[in-house]
Amino acid sequence: MDPYRFRVPKPNYLPHKQDLDSDIVEEYGAPLGLASEMDNAKFYNKCKRLAEEAGITRPKGYNVSFHCNPDMEQHHFGMTHPMKPWRLTLSKSLIYSYGMSFAMDNYVSRAATYEELATFHSTDYLDFLGTVLPEPVPRDLENQNPDLKFNLGGSDCPLFDGLYDYCSLSAGGALDAARKICTKQSDIAIAWGGGLHHAKKAEASGFCYINDIVIAVLQLLRYYPRVLYIDIDVHHGDGVEEAFFSTDRVMTVSFHKRTV
Repeated sequence: MDPYRFRVPKPNYLPHKQDLDSDIVEEYGAPLGLASEMDNAKFYNKCKRLAEEAGITRPKGYNVSFHCNPDMEQHHFGMTHPMKPWRLTLSKSLIYSYGMSFAMDNYVSRAATYEELATFHSTDYLDFLGTVLPEPVPRDLENQNPDLKFNLGGSDCPLFDGLYDYCSLSAGGALDAARKICTKQSDIAIAWGGGLHHAKKAEASGFCYINDIVIAVLQLLRYYPRVLYIDIDVHHGDGVEEAFFSTDRVMTVSFHKRTV
């Protein structure tokens, strides 16, 4: 397979016709203007006042923090892939619209470094993840039994543009949250850009490339003697369970749907 030869994308999850389907993004003749710093300050104060009138205040006795990076939201798994990083934009907009940001400490987390990712993942896997070229069409679309190195390039875990950056940003948010817990800056830390619980040490799985949860738990273990991990996703948190299967310092509990 020649990675440099362009291949026209074909439907892999949902049927679509590119020549008939309308564009998701509407084209505008003139670019949208940017608000000035004064306008932003006025809008911020207005939002803060409305939040206070609605009774949204910081909790007493404990701190809550919210960790995200807007650069994650611009990535795209593919036109018909069910994983949509844009949902992070929607969830963040809801949080801000309800004024919940005024009840939390808000952080823009940095991307995790190569060394931080290597605390769990193998260097061979990380090197491949950071250098492999994007492919517009999943390899298992035309071949039902493709040769997928590290399980990358299929319909579940496609090779999209900016893949390594996306993974680094996801892990960075979880790490930032874990460190705020360790330093007692936060009692509850929220990082909704993570939760990629299927990724293995040297294998992608189920839309998950980097297991930010394992990396965050390893950070917590530097300070705490034991960690309880509770997974309430519809799928089994197998990647986290496998990572800590041989230690008694981490207990993993997964509530998930079972298909009989």
